[in-house]
Amino acid sequence: MALIVNGERIEDSEIEQVRRQLELQQGGQPGAASGDLDESPSDFARDAAIARMLVKQEALQVDPEISPSAVAAELQKIIDDCGGEEAFQKQLDSVGGNREDVERDIALRLKVDALLDEVCKDLKQPTEEEARAHYEAHRDWFMVPERIRAAHIVKHVGGTVLDLHQPREEMQTMRRMIAQGTPFEELAARNSDCPENAGDLGWFARGAMVPEFEDVVFALGKGEVSEVFETPFGLHIAKVYDRAPAQARTFEEVKEQVAGALFRDRENAVIDAFTDGLREKAVIEEA
Repeated sequence: MALIVNGERIEDSEIEQVRRQLELQQGGQPGAASGDLDESPSDFARDAAIARMLVKQEALQVDPEISPSAVAAELQKIIDDCGGEEAFQKQLDSVGGNREDVERDIALRLKVDALLDEVCKDLKQPTEEEARAHYEAHRDWFMVPERIRAAHIVKHVGGTVLDLHQPREEMQTMRRMIAQGTPFEELAARNSDCPENAGDLGWFARGAMVPEFEDVVFALGKGEVSEVFETPFGLHIAKVYDRAPAQARTFEEVKEQVAGALFRDRENAVIDAFTDGLREKAVIEEA
């Protein structure tokens, strides 16, 4: 159901677009758009769309001065991102837009930014003591997961028993050669279907590879070579070169990240209070 905020209409399609944008910001997980467990993603998106409309209306009413050069600079960034003037114009033509509409959208965005900068102007950066206290209270947030450095020899195969037979025999032969002293890297460079870097996959944590591969390699010790095993990508022999246990990053490593997150939390709290004030005065209807 569409909304009317102070006489301006927000269509369902706009609310759905907001919901998708919020999900993308939260890592693309369905339902991640809702920051409140008591509020559905759709309701959260409606509230966010209302807040955006209220801030836009307030920015137009306050009308902070935006210089033409600032608009031109932002427009040039968009043109550069498109790959140049010709590509920018083609993109405009494909959606039936024009340069004046883009410039108006840029000016509005800059007005909104200027309004929110004014709202947040008295905010102070967190002190190092505040950042450290947050770090100590949430050390588990700053863990580097267990990682391994591994390599593999792989043979891509089809899905039938006949497809598997010959590659499996080849892989079993290579496994016996490794046991007898042939360097793993030599066989990987010469025989693997992915021979680059002699099969070296570098460092990775769980979640980077398919589960069937990780279940095997994370069970190996440093320097160990697996038996032949199968994943959706084919048949593999894996070797683990090194392991690094899970550990917390130090405060010095993350203090700027922590201070930035605390400051953004303060900004969001101030902006939420500001939009709540606008909402109290607004006329919001369903249509």
